[in-house]
Amino acid sequence: MKLSNLLLFTGAAAASFCLVKNREKLMNEAVESYELMDRIQDNLQNIQRNLQVVQEQKDNLQTISQDLTYQFKLFEQDTTARLQQIQDIWNTRIN
Repeated sequence: MKLSNLLLFTGAAAASFCLVKNREKLMNEAVESYELMDRIQDNLQNIQRNLQVVQEQKDNLQTISQDLTYQFKLFEQDTTARLQQIQDIWNTRIN
């Protein structure tokens, strides 16, 4: 046997021994990694759903904002007209 083959065999045997020796730890880490990946996928789906809800609510808020702006303009016009009427009545009573 050549020295390089012997060194390769020894290295492979040592690596195999380390893997077998630490197999439970490695398996636990692999299981934890898969569980973490599943949780990440779930979180990603939740985030995407939440973003969709936020976008829908943004559209609703924009519609409400436009409606409130219109209502405020109507209120302002009505208030201005009523205030003018009050001032006219006040001025006629004073004179």
